Amino acid sequence: IGSVSSLAANSGAKVDGSVHSSRPPAAFDPGSSELAVATSSNFAPAMIWGFFEPIGRQFGLSATAVATALGLSAFAGIAGAGAVLAIGEQLRRSTCIAVGVGLSILSLVPTFGATGYEAFLAVTCVFNFAWNFTFPFLMGVVALHDRAGETAILSLAAQLFGLAAGPFFGAMLINAGAGQH
Repeated sequence: IGSVSSLAANSGAKVDGSVHSSRPPAAFDPGSSELAVATSSNFAPAMIWGFFEPIGRQFGLSATAVATALGLSAFAGIAGAGAVLAIGEQLRRSTCIAVGVGLSILSLVPTFGATGYEAFLAVTCVFNFAWNFTFPFLMGVVALHDRAGETAILSLAAQLFGLAAGPFFGAMLINAGAGQH
């Protein structure tokens, strides 16, 4: 409770009916690059993740096999987050972000023609590993530029927006492309 009270006090929010403020509340900047990073860090991967079931069907898999592969890939995601802990500050954030984004892109290459459960499992595992590996480094960059902490408060909403909007816009792109055939 004490940390929530101090956070609220620093943001000028009401605590116990009174207003505590050590500084004026910051203006919300909807064009903030930090919020754009928080949104896009989930928007792009969610755009793909939302379509792994039909991608799995293209690999010749049943819905159960797709679900099993996606479930197992969650453990690869945990490993990606664990790799961040193991690396710590040993490498530059930009290097780790580049590696993670590169792995994400490379993981999708087999979707252009590969078939079978093992290939699909590899795609989902590498993709999930890379997503969960990259995300903490991206949020570290956001934190470096968010000295006052205003973006951190809004970043969860931005991340959830990215998770919701990614598959939605992916569907719009697919529908737009389907009408052109």
